Amino acid sequence: MLSMKFLVLPLCSLLTTSISCGTLERSLSSRDSPNNIRLPEKHFVVLPGYAKVDGHWRQTRWAGSFNPAIINAVRIECKQREAVCIEVGAQLLTSLDKIKGSSQIFLDGPLDYEILSWKDGIIVARTEGPVADFDLRISIQDKIATKSFRETKARGSDSADPNIWHEFVLE
Repeated sequence: MLSMKFLVLPLCSLLTTSISCGTLERSLSSRDSPNNIRLPEKHFVVLPGYAKVDGHWRQTRWAGSFNPAIINAVRIECKQREAVCIEVGAQLLTSLDKIKGSSQIFLDGPLDYEILSWKDGIIVARTEGPVADFDLRISIQDKIATKSFRETKARGSDSADPNIWHEFVLE
């Protein structure tokens, strides 16, 4: 089993903390308050044919039981020539998420999206998973990124429920 130290280091590279990674590790181990963790702020880097967005997702609307971690971090890189956006993230489940027991860390991704459109400063991309479709929309000019997903049975998943969907905005 991996020790907490190995799991915390990748999270520290994605989450901006007001404390050192060692302190974060001790804090998680002793169940201290997660309130001393600062979420990464939204940041856009845009070059011709390339966009990188950092920040954290905030859930805005949903139907269903899935609840993402309040403490999370994400990086999305889009390359127009390759027609791909890649999302990598980390989630830290804590008492803020109403879990019982000690904090848990999850590393998300990479999630590869196919770019469907990149025009007028707006990137639209999609990935179709076995259970859910994920849609990504990035407005470079407005510096707004949104993500949505909906479960689907289109690719043979018997357990998928199309009534489960979620929408997020990057902050």
